[in-house]
Amino acid sequence: ESSAMFAVCPLLGFGRFMLNGFKTSCCFDYVSQTLNVRTFIVFMYLMGFVVPLGICIFCYVNIYDSLRRRTLVMFIRQIRGKGGSFEKSMKESMIDSVDMTQNDASPTHSRLQDSNAPRTRREGSSSLAIRRLQKREVKIAKMSAVVIGMFLLAWTPYAVVALIGQFLGPHLINPYM
Repeated sequence: ESSAMFAVCPLLGFGRFMLNGFKTSCCFDYVSQTLNVRTFIVFMYLMGFVVPLGICIFCYVNIYDSLRRRTLVMFIRQIRGKGGSFEKSMKESMIDSVDMTQNDASPTHSRLQDSNAPRTRREGSSSLAIRRLQKREVKIAKMSAVVIGMFLLAWTPYAVVALIGQFLGPHLINPYM
């Protein structure tokens, strides 16, 4: 939808097409410095780069935040279910998080596991659920960083070249860019 809008705009007089540097295909004119072309390039930069990037960041931050809040709610429910103090539960949670990051074969992992008092089935399952949510948080954070990083890797060069051509001068653009 939006790509069709950007492709049709030059046909309707907003912006224009030109042959690329090797004159083998056509692309948007990002070197002519007329008001019409400059306005079109800024419009494309905002609507095709800044706004989608902002939407991606906003969505991934909200997804991560909602999962983080869910983990916190489960942790608080676990504290209330045990009838223990917040400080004691925080210490146990720290041991659990260290436990979660250790490899199963490591001596530290076995020592931490053995030093914990036996848990009831309910306490163990809620701790396990919290650990799973924490692992999901990390996975979602990594996935979000990869998606946003790939978006930036794919679109930043074009955005930078178009802005250089418009605002710093077309003499800085060569066919190899």
